[in-house]
Amino acid sequence: MKDKAITKTYIIFLVLVWVVCEVKGESNSISIDELREAIIQVETLGDPTEIGDNGKAFGLLQIHEVMIDDYNRIYGTNYSHSDSFDVEIATKIFNGIMWHYGNHINRTTNKEVNAKHLAFIWNGGGGAWKYVDDPNYGKEEKRKNLEIYWKKVLTQLR
Repeated sequence: MKDKAITKTYIIFLVLVWVVCEVKGESNSISIDELREAIIQVETLGDPTEIGDNGKAFGLLQIHEVMIDDYNRIYGTNYSHSDSFDVEIATKIFNGIMWHYGNHINRTTNKEVNAKHLAFIWNGGGGAWKYVDDPNYGKEEKRKNLEIYWKKVLTQLR
């Protein structure tokens, strides 16, 4: 079982090497690594020891326990929330979540996934990408918060 999880993780890594996200319809594109680095700057300015969101978000990428649970469910792993402080594990979780939900969006909607979809997912959960494409989706307050977050990420990408 462990070999299967390692093989799946390696395949995901290889796929991510090729993933490129279009930024808000602009002609330049960014890699998943560039998006992750922009999110790191927004979240912690690169501090892997950071604890935020009233003690609920850990590490470099400010990972919540629900994200760890989601990753463990998807990939059959057993990471704990405190593993989020490990930069290598946090990166693996970010990449895996982005790949999983990016693939889900593409497979279920035939839409091209962009950096805004992925940033919304990282900040607002697996279904937050729907706020990007549907101006009537969800709660207005959450939409405003996601847009504020996106502007911060976009600033780091430029």
